[in-house]
Amino acid sequence: MLDTAGGEHDPSPYLETLRLHGAMCMVGIQPRIDLASASLRRGRRSLSGSGTGSPRSTREMLDFASTHGIVADVEVLPVRRAQEAVDRLSRGDVRGRLVLDLRGGVSGPA
Repeated sequence: MLDTAGGEHDPSPYLETLRLHGAMCMVGIQPRIDLASASLRRGRRSLSGSGTGSPRSTREMLDFASTHGIVADVEVLPVRRAQEAVDRLSRGDVRGRLVLDLRGGVSGPA
């Protein structure tokens, strides 16, 4: 699972959805993460992080993409349709990037 959420949030509920030995990577990781350690221990899951580059390099990349007409294919689904997203990924029925909108939270509407 790739977590690209920009704001502070608890990754524990999302880790709980991973299968045995599942992995989650947080891109653009926040300064502090509070999570339930059991969400890692149960199922032997792992959590990693990766930086996204400096603001300057990000700006250069966006300018380059804009100049050359490079765009992303993104489909946004509300979090309540997470199972549909997983099923589609399993079938290879996704073009581009599939994003879950978490603004409503894990159990709330999105």
